[in-house]
Amino acid sequence: MAAMAAYFKDKNMTRIRFDTLRNVLTFKDNMLNIPTMNINSSLGFLEFSGTQSLDLKMAYYVRVPLKMVTSVGFNMLFHKKKEEVDPDQVDAIEYRDRDKRIRFMNLTITGTPDNYKVGLGKPKKA
Repeated sequence: MAAMAAYFKDKNMTRIRFDTLRNVLTFKDNMLNIPTMNINSSLGFLEFSGTQSLDLKMAYYVRVPLKMVTSVGFNMLFHKKKEEVDPDQVDAIEYRDRDKRIRFMNLTITGTPDNYKVGLGKPKKA
């Protein structure tokens, strides 16, 4: 997480907080299936789903709110300096507002932990 600190200029990266996470994982035919879940944290929220096999082949799908991507990209493109953050600062957990339309950037992470590829895209329909 420390390596990502430059992307979150006003967040305390030493005290990241997560909300309760619940999901029902299924394991069938040597494949772990991770249904879509919403992950709420003090950095923001994202959606995650995917599969993982016993031979460590993975296909993960991550949906990141475009708002988070654009603010991070803007800061990196224009080299906005990271502000000093109080190490005792406790950031609030951010939640998705189900009443608002949110645009996402869809990422895929495929391969193995030693040889993976990150790209743009949505999961293929079953």
